[in-house]
Amino acid sequence: MARGDVFLVPVDFSRGSEKALDYALKMAREQDAKVVSLHVVPAEAIYPQTGAGFDLYGLMERDARQNFQKLIKRKRLDRKNSTLVLARGTDFPAIIVRQAKRLGAAMIVMGSHGRTGLRRFILGSVAERTLRYADCPVLIIK
Repeated sequence: MARGDVFLVPVDFSRGSEKALDYALKMAREQDAKVVSLHVVPAEAIYPQTGAGFDLYGLMERDARQNFQKLIKRKRLDRKNSTLVLARGTDFPAIIVRQAKRLGAAMIVMGSHGRTGLRRFILGSVAERTLRYADCPVLIIK
């Protein structure tokens, strides 16, 4: 890793994604790198637009920004080296990989929910699919 690198950390504000963020922050401090957190808001396929001026996605994005601000305070993050990117969609691994390419990320650091058996078969593993499609290294924190 080089000075000024970017670590991309997908966050859903779960304990697993916070662990991954902690790990990325530690590596970033050691390497004078930047951490970019990515939160994906599920798009139309999951929550169809209702029309009538109600913007569910806007509310979800506002909540994500508020949660990130709380995270910044709780973890005492440097706002210059820790930013949040919001994206919309349903193919989370593809969005993560696309953002990593766009940012020129040196590494993706992400948590794993540790699903097994039928739940993993039905839901798939975002971490596993991200690992499969990413051009950069992917570090999965369990």
